[in-house]
Amino acid sequence: MTSPVPPTTPDATAPAAVTEAAWRRLFTPGPRLGWRFQDRARGLRPFPLRPPDPAALARDRDAAHEASLLRIRRQAKAGGLLGGGAVVLLFCGAVVNSGHPTRAGATIVFALLAAVATAGWLVLCMARQAAVHSARRAVPARVREDLLDWHRQAQAWVAAEHARLDGVDEWLSVPAPPRRLDVYGGALWGWEALLTVYGAGVLAAGCRVWVADLSGQGVARELVRLAQRAGHRFDHQWLPRDLGRCRLLAGLPVDELVDALVEMMHGRAGPEGREDRSLDTTLLHDVCRVLGADVSIGRIVAALRVVSGRFEPSPLLTAEEIGQLADALLAEGEQRDALRALRRMVAVLEPLADLGTAPRSGAPAPQLTCVALRTDGNGVRDDLLRDMVVQALPHIVAVDAPDRPDVLIVAGADELPQRHLERLSDLCARHRVPLLLVFRHLRDEALRGLGSGAVAFMRLGQHEEATRAADFVGRHHQVALTQLTATLGGNETHTVGDNEGTTDSAGTGTNSSSTRSTNRGTSGNASASGPLGAGWPTSATLGSGWTGGTGTGTTRGASETHTVGRSWGTTRSVAEGSNWTLATSASRVYEYALEPTVLQRLPDYLLLLVNHAPHGLSLTPIEINPDIVTLPRVRMDPPPTDARTPAPGTDAPYRSSSVATFPGGGR
Repeated sequence: MTSPVPPTTPDATAPAAVTEAAWRRLFTPGPRLGWRFQDRARGLRPFPLRPPDPAALARDRDAAHEASLLRIRRQAKAGGLLGGGAVVLLFCGAVVNSGHPTRAGATIVFALLAAVATAGWLVLCMARQAAVHSARRAVPARVREDLLDWHRQAQAWVAAEHARLDGVDEWLSVPAPPRRLDVYGGALWGWEALLTVYGAGVLAAGCRVWVADLSGQGVARELVRLAQRAGHRFDHQWLPRDLGRCRLLAGLPVDELVDALVEMMHGRAGPEGREDRSLDTTLLHDVCRVLGADVSIGRIVAALRVVSGRFEPSPLLTAEEIGQLADALLAEGEQRDALRALRRMVAVLEPLADLGTAPRSGAPAPQLTCVALRTDGNGVRDDLLRDMVVQALPHIVAVDAPDRPDVLIVAGADELPQRHLERLSDLCARHRVPLLLVFRHLRDEALRGLGSGAVAFMRLGQHEEATRAADFVGRHHQVALTQLTATLGGNETHTVGDNEGTTDSAGTGTNSSSTRSTNRGTSGNASASGPLGAGWPTSATLGSGWTGGTGTGTTRGASETHTVGRSWGTTRSVAEGSNWTLATSASRVYEYALEPTVLQRLPDYLLLLVNHAPHGLSLTPIEINPDIVTLPRVRMDPPPTDARTPAPGTDAPYRSSSVATFPGGGR
């Protein structure tokens, strides 16, 4: 994701008075984080009328002229027929009334008037036709005039749009979340810009601002300098240089002071240090019981020296208190563990002995309080001072005093234990104190608290941190084209064949047959005759015969055949083919809503605010460079709910502003 900020920089050669007036705009009341760029050109509405088509205009005018001519012809024909008929009828009436001169004369007069009227009407129609023809010849000129008229209207529209957009703001103020905001990443100059823009707005709103600068680089110096120039009361304390006038733990009850000191010494230890914490708490309560109501870090350190066996004169302790502490030493001297704990507490708390020893000033409470750590390479003391500030912050928020801060800012909160941050966040939420936490990296303690409040990211150069931030922003599902396969193929086959053949055959055949036949036969007959019913015939005849024959035959034949044949042929075949295949595959993918590389390439002065709203994820890029106030069209107060420009108008067809009315009603 890229920043929407155009490459515009303020004029470095501007007069000092103009620059001073522009910087004072930072102190416009309102808890703002920065500005969101709005491109005014996106609100430029296009001209709603479509450009005219010369050919269409010419056709429309020609059609109108043709309709006018047709209407005039019809009117002339109807008028001529009506007038001619009236004249004929009147003349016929004059002939009929020829016997009556008066009637005949009157009829003739009316006939003449009708003839004159008819002639006049025909002349008028001819004049109207001439006017239409003249207008028809002037069509190209009128089309050019319509085009010029459209261009004039379009130019006037564009000028009016630019005049309207001159009053539209380009930089819209982005309000800060009302409760807690955690900012991760960025460079020190980006932190300085963020604290300057945010702090100036809440100071101008009359809020008391408390800044804990734990970065060691003084990222709140610009805010302090501008607050001084704007006339706001401020107190800028550099630790350990200004320990004397630092009153972080001043005014705490004894029990809360002891708990704070024990947390300072053992806050980073795990559960295994519970025995040492209990022993230190007991010893400190015993020492504070001797000191009475006047308890301070310096008096506690001096008392611990006495109890541990270092009898050094101290103006912070009275003789009676030293005697009571010495008696306590005699009672506890034989306890080796207690003596070791006492000496450890002296070594740890001794750098804070001067805390709050400077006399109080009678000045009213400051509107801006900034406690900043200055890193000088002493890691033990830096950790102690950082823990002291962390322990003091909940008491500063929880105390019911007129100077309780209205806004709390902690810059460089990376090494603060998560349980301390949660306690501080709960107290700020209970007392309705907006809390701004700025972390250099997204790891360890900062990673454990990710999402406890509103979240914003600046540039995260390390890939692992950028990946964690992208995981927090989330992923989304979408159906994407994952595979595209295109196949193009073809085949071509050519076959050519020739064949030729010859056949030759010959044959010879012989056949013979022999037949022989023999036949023999014998025949006989008998007959008798006599009366019917007699026992024997009266006459009888007997006869017999024999026939026989033998025959022999022989047949012989021969045949011979000879056949010659020849054949030839040509075969040709051609086959062509082609195929084309296009296959697409889409699948549901689960990918980052914001890629880690985008977070690695964010500009130095860009803040990306993440909002996981019920309707979905929204990412707001915010420019935090204070120099933006020197640019024109910067809105300092929060914009309305819908700051968009009106939607473009409808694309209506062009209508000519000059309507020509032809004789007969034609356009």
